[in-house]
Amino acid sequence: MEDWRYILNSKDCYINLDGDVVQNDREVEPFRHGRSGYRAVELLLSTNEYDHGTREWKRGAQVVYVWELMIQAWFTRFPDGAEPYFLDRDVWNCSAENLRAVIFDPSTGTERVVHAREESWGYSFDKRLKGRVEILETNATFSSPAEAAKAVNGTRSGVSLVLSGRLETHCGYHFRWA
Repeated sequence: MEDWRYILNSKDCYINLDGDVVQNDREVEPFRHGRSGYRAVELLLSTNEYDHGTREWKRGAQVVYVWELMIQAWFTRFPDGAEPYFLDRDVWNCSAENLRAVIFDPSTGTERVVHAREESWGYSFDKRLKGRVEILETNATFSSPAEAAKAVNGTRSGVSLVLSGRLETHCGYHFRWA
């Protein structure tokens, strides 16, 4: 049996791990939204207006990104400033296996994964742009901290400490992400 979770505090709207959305027991057809191309759905949701005659909240159609619905239903701890990251680079694929949330830090050139599926919560790591390391003194570029460490007869952890800013130098060299 497929897992489904309610979304938007509504008992008639839910989503599965593949990003399929159902409202009132009918699958909602997704579409590509605007320039971003994000997968979106149009849902009939409650508004902030209360109808005193029927004593119910008024409902209106709203366009919602599927990745936002996935985060609400299947993910935990989504901080301000985080953006969706699609592992296969396809913004249409909003499955839980493909979707991550990241915060980009331009000063270090890193994307920090801040959020993953509940089954693997606590999982968070730094993901470097291109993953290349440069030794400032020699202008040599390497594909990983381990390769740079071998070149200077050092350790990978020492190079990583310099890259994270916790050490000034390692084996007399300065390193940065290239």
